[in-house]
Formats: sequence, structure tokens, C-alpha cells
Amino acid sequence: MASITSHILNGTDGTHARKIPARLVELKSQKILVSGDTDDGGRLSLKIKPEYIYPSMACELVFSLTEYWKLKNITGGIAEIALRFSISEAESSYHLPVIINPHSYSTWISR
Repeated sequence: MASITSHILNGTDGTHARKIPARLVELKSQKILVSGDTDDGGRLSLKIKPEYIYPSMACELVFSLTEYWKLKNITGGIAEIALRFSISEAESSYHLPVIINPHSYSTWISR
């Protein structure tokens, strides 16, 4: 199984961004392959079944931030972050950490 992980940090106060909903979408079909929420430590771990994966599959990992910013009493923040990347192997691991701020974010990918 392929593994998608993330760690989201709030860049305004340095805390872990907990309970953020995320979904992994296969771009060609727009099918949601798997979804979940970040835990209390701001971490997300998703597993993709091997039968869903094909060579050079393009995906989008979408984090929904609207409710998170509401809980922080911040209005007008970024509603969603969509990270696009390719999955090339059924047994690979992909780590996509994100630092969020109301009006910006920073991310990278590692394997």
C-alpha cells in the first residue's frame, strides 16, 4: 500500500493544526481515494489500496481549513489547500508537511 502522510503546523502560533479534514483525490476521475483528519499532533496518515494506483497517477491532497480558522476566530483565511503530486509506485511513501497561516502556506514533499 502507498502511504501519504503530513504534519500541519500553525505558523501564527507554532501549534499543531488538529482536526483538519483531508481528502486524496485521483485527478483524472476526480474520485476520492481516501480521507481523514489530522490528529491532536497535527499529523495525517492515509493508506491507498494498491489496486487504485497506476503509473504516474496524478493526485491532489486537499486540506479544508475553513472550520479550523473559525475555531481560531480568524475570518477570511485560506479555505482549502490543494497539493498536487504524482504517485509512481504502489508501495511508496509520500510525506507532505504544511505550515499554514491565514493568508499563506508553505509546503514540500519528501519520500
